[in-house]
This record gives sequence, C-alpha cells and structure tokens, in this order.
Amino acid sequence: MTASPATFDIVLRPIEPGDYEYVIARIDAWWGGRSMSPLLPRLFFEHFGDTSVVAAEPGGRLVGFLVGFVSRTDPTTAYIHFVGVDPECRGGVGRRLYEWFFERVASLGCASVSCVTSPINTGSRAFHQAMGFSEVEIDDYDEIGRSTIKFHRSLDGADRRANLELVTIVVDEYDPAIDFFVDVLDFELVEDSASETNDGRAKRWVVVRPRGAVTGILLARADGEAQSAIVGNQTAGRVGHFLRVADFDAALARLTAAGVEIVSPTRSMSYGRVTVFLDVVGNRWDLLGR
Repeated sequence: MTASPATFDIVLRPIEPGDYEYVIARIDAWWGGRSMSPLLPRLFFEHFGDTSVVAAEPGGRLVGFLVGFVSRTDPTTAYIHFVGVDPECRGGVGRRLYEWFFERVASLGCASVSCVTSPINTGSRAFHQAMGFSEVEIDDYDEIGRSTIKFHRSLDGADRRANLELVTIVVDEYDPAIDFFVDVLDFELVEDSASETNDGRAKRWVVVRPRGAVTGILLARADGEAQSAIVGNQTAGRVGHFLRVADFDAALARLTAAGVEIVSPTRSMSYGRVTVFLDVVGNRWDLLGR
C-alpha cells in the first residue's frame, strides 16, 4: 500500500482536461468498485476548471479531485457535483479539497454550498456533518421512489471564515509588472481597470492571481517619494512572498529562461525544495515545490 502523504505536502491546483483519463480509469476503484464513471463526463474537466480542483502528491500523482460549480440560476449558491479521493491517501485530503472550494466560491460571491448523497452513505453523511453541513432527506428528489440526502452549508455569518482577498506590491509601472506576473509566473490577470486616487487623479486597478488561487496581488504604481523609496524593498530585504508550485523543476526552468534573477542555490528542506528569486522590481520570493 502506498504511504499516505502528509496533507501539508499535497498540492492543490485547478482541474485540467488532461486529468480526465487518469481519474476516469480509477474512479470506480476509488468508490469501492461501484460504477461511478457514468456520473463524471469529460465536460466537467473541460468547462469547470475555474471552480474544480485536484489534489496531487509532491511527485505529481493525483490522489483526489472535486468537481463543483456556481449555479447559473442562483449565483449565490455553489454546488459540489462529485468528489473522489484515492483510498490509499485519505486522511485530510477531502477536507483540503472542500476548504479550497469554499474559499473559491466565496470569492465569487456565493453565500452557500449544496450537494447530495444517498441515505445509506453513512460515511459521506458523517464527513459533511463534520464540515459544517446540515442535511435534509427528500423523497423523489432525483428518482421516483427513492429518497436523497441534500446537504447545505452557509458561507455567511458564523460559518464563513475570513478571506485574505488581496495583498499589495508597489511597482514602478503597471505594464512591466503585468508582463512579469502573467508571462513569466503564469498568473492570471484578474482585473485591469481605470480608477482614481483619493484626490481624483487617474490610476489603474490591476490585480493578478496564481491560477486557481483565492488571494490576489494588487499591483500598485508608486505615488510619491515615500512609495517610490520602497519599490523592490517592501520587506526590507527579507523574503516577503512564498510561491508553491506543483512542478519545481519546470517552474525554475521557466524563470531561468525568462532571465529572472535567482539569488540562492536550490536547497532541500523538510517542506520541499526552495530557491529565492527576484520579481520585476526586486522583491524576494521563495519558490517552493518538490
């Protein structure tokens, strides 16, 4: 039996079309031999990557996934359609997948999450209860003559955790910074819109974010001598940002090919491999991975 990886080492990333073949070949076995593959068509891997996630070991092997989406009828509600975890790697992976989904859909404006299971699936019912869901049994929900357990969890009020939405990096100019984060680090450009300073001068509101992440980075152009003085040195020479990637070698090769300055040799630590690089304005980042 494969040793279960520590959940700290599990890497979460958005689901991709290329994950389908691996998952569909194993999903029935992951579900104890039940025929589950008809419930998981390829379209979920092709069209719901923004709100669906996979869990992978440091070496890249997939050990779990969650397929979910935001309701088109009620955009304040999100729905979890399917979850699978390798039985040899259970012990916190499912919780990590759910927590990722909660944060992601909350950032998109959702106030609640729903999903369903069979009344006889006592393991699922216990898990969802532990995750803060309430349940109700509904007759004839999906099929006449059969009942279904419908789960509901609020993301508002006491059930909703705080979410770190943005952090700021002060830069000299917007466009070189966008080019660096989007073209070199492969972040997504979330927003680039016209805005104003508090005293009415024109500026831009520019937000980038690692693909699939919840927290974004506000790229703020320095305004005045005090702000210009900290460009590239916001944390006084210390590493101020920590970027964990699924494939350390590929990410490091990408940085090197783009001419990014690497300022420390790669070290192997208990939490993975790490090297330090400088961003477009000189701030220090840890690149972390396996």
